[in-house]
Amino acid sequence: MESPESRPLAEALKGLYAKAEHIDYAVIDAFSESAYGGNPAAVIVLPSFKDSTWMQKVAAEFNLSETCYLVKRSTKLVEGDMITSQNESSSGEEVPVSSPGDDQQNDSEVGTDSAPEAEAPPRHIIHEYDLRWFTPTSEVDLCGHGTLAAAFVLFETGLVGKKDSIFFHTKAGLLSVRTVGPKEGDAQSSSAEGRSTPAVDMIELNFPWITTTPSPHSSVGELTQSLKNVEVVAIGKAAHKLIVELATREEVENFRPSMQELIQCDSDALFVTASGGPVSGYDFVSRCFFPKVGVDEDPVTGSAHCALGPYWSTKLGKDNLLAYQASKRGGTLAIQVDKKIGRVYIRGQATMVMAGILLK
Repeated sequence: MESPESRPLAEALKGLYAKAEHIDYAVIDAFSESAYGGNPAAVIVLPSFKDSTWMQKVAAEFNLSETCYLVKRSTKLVEGDMITSQNESSSGEEVPVSSPGDDQQNDSEVGTDSAPEAEAPPRHIIHEYDLRWFTPTSEVDLCGHGTLAAAFVLFETGLVGKKDSIFFHTKAGLLSVRTVGPKEGDAQSSSAEGRSTPAVDMIELNFPWITTTPSPHSSVGELTQSLKNVEVVAIGKAAHKLIVELATREEVENFRPSMQELIQCDSDALFVTASGGPVSGYDFVSRCFFPKVGVDEDPVTGSAHCALGPYWSTKLGKDNLLAYQASKRGGTLAIQVDKKIGRVYIRGQATMVMAGILLK
């Protein structure tokens, strides 16, 4: 056990933590299994949203690519076709955390001559939250790593059971999140023999499919300095984002764009991407740049893979992919594309690196 001398501020700050008006926060490294990798996001759980000006100032103070704000709506128990709000249960008691398919035990023993009881319907808990994301300069409609970070906080703190589901109400619509174990065949790449997904649980984001429309090379004429030293294979537009496929993974890793050109171009962001190649262990790599919202380069961008996942799924002819975002911090994303319903399942790990309180 550490002595008080090893944490000289702990005793001095104890009184601050006890004050109800102060607000707790956590900083999560998303899409990373270890600290100081992936993409950091601050997560704040509030009883109700404060005004947008305050939330934007806090996001600017953190100066991370995303600050996430959560407000709980409800917790519901799903039994078969019946959905009951937790606070509507006749007993007023907490609904126990359970997972789909959990066996229901009868309190009394069943005699050998008794008729078999009907199988109880599966029980599951759904937690609904409102979720908003802010960069240091503006609020955004969709953020993948921020969603992963928010879900991680809820799961890890016990606010949500790890076998439960979370429904986030956002500007981009309803997003569902759950934890999943490694699945045989999921996110397996043929580009590296013998590689498998990590033998650990991951958080899975159920995100929308974003279609990429091919564009002519002339559409990037305003990025002459940024693209002058690379070989451009293909160009596309996806929801006001520019996707540029380069010839090699090394070109993506060494890419140095002109931020001034990106700010002046008519796209909201630039995603550069390339095949992972035969030895990297990844199906594709990417980097993402958002200087218009105060983030020159985003370390790991879950939402970008709503477009990059389907793009590479079509090119490679496979629905399960492993992706790497080749920023300085780096991050890994396991992706499953569902063409039938137009959804992209993005899986990743996360770790908490910081926790504290806001005094103002």
